[in-house]
Amino acid sequence: MDKITNFLNAKISGLVTNKPEVLADYARDASILEIMPKLLCLPHSVEDIQYLVRFANELAKKGYQLPVVVRGSGLDQSGADLTEGMLISTERLNRIQEIDDRARLVRVQSGVTLGQLNSALALFGLRLPIEADPRETIGGLVSNFYTDRIAKKYGSIYYYVDRLEVVLSNGDLFQSQTLNTHGLKNAKKQDNFIGHLYQSVEDIILKHKDQIDELKKHNHSRTGFHMVTEVYPASHEFDLAPLFFGAQGSLGIITELILKVVPLSRPTKQAIFGFSDLKSSFEFMTELKKMHPLRIDFYDQRLISFLDIPLSMGKTYQFSKSKFLVHTEFDDHYFKNQSNLRKLKNISINRQLSIIDQPEIESLTSQIKKSLEVYRNDSSVVERIIIADRSYIPESEFCSFIDSISTLENIFDQKLPISGSFMTNLYSVRPSFDLSLVSDRKQLLRFLQQYGKLVIDSNGNLCGGSAEGQVQALIINQATPAKTLDLYHHLKTLFDSENILNPKIKQAANLANLARFMRTSPQIGLIRPD
Repeated sequence: MDKITNFLNAKISGLVTNKPEVLADYARDASILEIMPKLLCLPHSVEDIQYLVRFANELAKKGYQLPVVVRGSGLDQSGADLTEGMLISTERLNRIQEIDDRARLVRVQSGVTLGQLNSALALFGLRLPIEADPRETIGGLVSNFYTDRIAKKYGSIYYYVDRLEVVLSNGDLFQSQTLNTHGLKNAKKQDNFIGHLYQSVEDIILKHKDQIDELKKHNHSRTGFHMVTEVYPASHEFDLAPLFFGAQGSLGIITELILKVVPLSRPTKQAIFGFSDLKSSFEFMTELKKMHPLRIDFYDQRLISFLDIPLSMGKTYQFSKSKFLVHTEFDDHYFKNQSNLRKLKNISINRQLSIIDQPEIESLTSQIKKSLEVYRNDSSVVERIIIADRSYIPESEFCSFIDSISTLENIFDQKLPISGSFMTNLYSVRPSFDLSLVSDRKQLLRFLQQYGKLVIDSNGNLCGGSAEGQVQALIINQATPAKTLDLYHHLKTLFDSENILNPKIKQAANLANLARFMRTSPQIGLIRPD
């Protein structure tokens, strides 16, 4: 790789390195995998990325495969930002190009982090309302189609992207736009790769209309290239941008975004309720949802033992007396209406614990968050594995799903605490395994298969809040109809004929790679707050 490294360093303004000690820092993300890249590229410009992609594309045409994978903050849980080939980090593409506070639009490079962006927007009284790790890059949020716990209130990242700039597999720069019938006709006339894409994607959509209409019924899906359903909606407007949501860099590399932003949030009030049985907590959350809160977070009895928290003012709330805990949040004005407050108390009649709008509630919820982090980093276990976060479980299947977890506990002889959002129906399980042991690594693969089957049998999706990468894809592909996989494969081939862009994820994921690249030591410092 020395020859290629030196050649590329002479051609781009950024940095290319193949030093093992540097590459090792990029061999992990937040998944169970560890893959050492051959090259690390730190581009300074979009032109750098274009050159790198063209280089890899030309190599592929000559029979030499050098996969190109883009990486943001390295917090991906699916192994989608790891490669044995060329790893392009966007960490230096971190400029906020423009803030238009009147139009509430901001133009950013893809490597800008959520925390960086919201800090800058706060000066204008604005924010991007995505509840994610502030270290996440904006490009990463789109590539993984991140969905958070407040998505029902504010919508997912999809609703805040106005335009995308993407480097395609041949190095061309694509700028998305919404086209009417006339605009699409002109776009298809372009005698280049982009014109070919417009024509071919339209052909695919028209040819597979019935199939795509069926896919639209599964609006919680974040896997494959599901967003083909949004390219050509009923309004007859055409936009290729949706295809890049959840594509994880497999159709193109996002380099710049124009985002819609909103005013800073109004003050909120929170409440916590405890219940002795699952039925009562479910009925309460169902009624609570009708009142349109900002959040409804659920914690089961397996977690509550971590939540007996002494407060600074001398009180201790004994959550262990309850088997299920519900944390909700409303706009501040809600509790100023006494009838609303009475309604909230009335629907929580079966509660064992009720903490509503008390002065210490913010301190309490902050300490609950800290207690969850204690659980996730519990020193009594080797590691809580991030492998099944934000699985989608339909509301109708909620109770049976929670009850079924006990079956997995018996099979794998460990407690499996459940937490998640009743607003978005996204739930997390973190099993404990020692990845230094061959036996535990085998057990982890068995757990993934068994848990995935439980989610699918519950009419859910293993990746309801993000894309599938190469970890969850193994399970998801087994439950995906062959004709849908064929459709996704057709789209991938259309955008990336030489198969250079993140080629080993999604439909190409396989068990052999998962077993081969599973890391053997604990993950450190990448635990993502929920």
